[in-house]
Amino acid sequence: LLPQQQTKAPPLRLSSPTSAPHGGGSRRSSLQLLLGLCCAPAAARAALKGRTACVTGASRGIGKGIAIALGEVGAKVFVTGRRKEAVKSTAQLVTEAGGQGVPMVCDHAVDEQVKQVFEEIGAQTGGQLDILVNNAFQDPAQKDAKSDELLSKGAKFYELPLQIWDDVHRVGLR
Repeated sequence: LLPQQQTKAPPLRLSSPTSAPHGGGSRRSSLQLLLGLCCAPAAARAALKGRTACVTGASRGIGKGIAIALGEVGAKVFVTGRRKEAVKSTAQLVTEAGGQGVPMVCDHAVDEQVKQVFEEIGAQTGGQLDILVNNAFQDPAQKDAKSDELLSKGAKFYELPLQIWDDVHRVGLR
């Protein structure tokens, strides 16, 4: 399409945590949904099957595990991370687990990449995102040797440079 012919995706909206699955039925609290995940696998599958989720920083560790678990209950999971092969691998594991994994390369420290990823998610889902897991993280030890040394010695948060706080939250909480 030519730029002037492109259609803009509807704005992405998150479902209310108390809304019933796919509109209709009874309303559930987040706690009830969490208890359903822990205590009633069949109920969790029913509640999450067909839902759309985005797990940031899902190429390894906790994010990878959450993405695969969402796949196990039948969710469509947008998997984001910086490393293309790792993101593709996690998305494949989501699909093998029973969901639909969608790999999306994104460095969550780069605003334009974050914007592009969520615009693409909006375009693919008609603007609907049911679950957002903010798991992306910037390791403060990667930036400089002094921070790494302080952290390895067990420094308290108030003994660390303010930049560490800013970096960790700038990436992980948006």
